[in-house]
Amino acid sequence: MVGNILNFAKIEEGKKVYRKENTDTGLWLKQVIHNFNKENFENTASVQFQIAADLPVISMDKEAMTQAIFNLLDNAVKFSPGRKEIGVTAEKLDNTVLIKIKDKGIGIEKDESAKIFEKFYRGKKAIENSIRGTGLGLTLVKYTIEAHGGTIKTVTETGWNSVIAVFLPI
Repeated sequence: MVGNILNFAKIEEGKKVYRKENTDTGLWLKQVIHNFNKENFENTASVQFQIAADLPVISMDKEAMTQAIFNLLDNAVKFSPGRKEIGVTAEKLDNTVLIKIKDKGIGIEKDESAKIFEKFYRGKKAIENSIRGTGLGLTLVKYTIEAHGGTIKTVTETGWNSVIAVFLPI
């Protein structure tokens, strides 16, 4: 949490520096998921994934983007009481790489789908279920994605309660 707050302060002050490098998107994302699964083995959360073989190389700050994806995966686990089914897909879509983080947790109310990315916003279901958080995590993720020229939003997909879509430019 302290790291998130310090990172947030740097971003808000315009002092966050991104060190971008050409990155094999598929290889990077598989490594992120592998590391997340390893760290969360005790939580009985396992992330299943389908990553297209033809993902292009994109320019990114791997450390910042890894933290963003970890945050999304952590939210998927945190907001999935009981059985934790988490999915990640990645594909090339037009001039973007589309990464989706999916879960079968408590879901996101339709009227809150844009608000969850605002700083300090906490959804009704999060409050009702007493799920810990500061309301900064998704704001940090949004800032990081936007600093890479991308966008983030919630989408609907059959069989999943929450789906966060990240679009990164090629």
